[in-house]
Amino acid sequence: MKRWNVALAGTLLRLLALTSIAWIGASAQAQTCSRPAAALLSPANGAIGVAAEVTYSWSPVAEASRYELWASFDKGAFELIASTTETSAVDYAGPGTAVEWYVVTYFADCSK
Repeated sequence: MKRWNVALAGTLLRLLALTSIAWIGASAQAQTCSRPAAALLSPANGAIGVAAEVTYSWSPVAEASRYELWASFDKGAFELIASTTETSAVDYAGPGTAVEWYVVTYFADCSK
């Protein structure tokens, strides 16, 4: 049962990689935007044997207010690596690690 829950959680998190999430005003009400998600550039999602220090990069999204980088190492739980306004972040993964990752894009206003 536990493996099923982890697999389901991983699938749901991967779906988030395809959807941009917006936070509207101070109420922090999540809303799905009809804007493109950031494209993952490097390393390849699911890469095996990444360098100890990993530089993640993704494409910019017009009018994005910030990005969150989430990663899973060696099929572990996804964890927040960085919250940034940049389109790259560096993290220590450990030599030879397998990494899956995604970026959540935030917008100040989705009404446009």
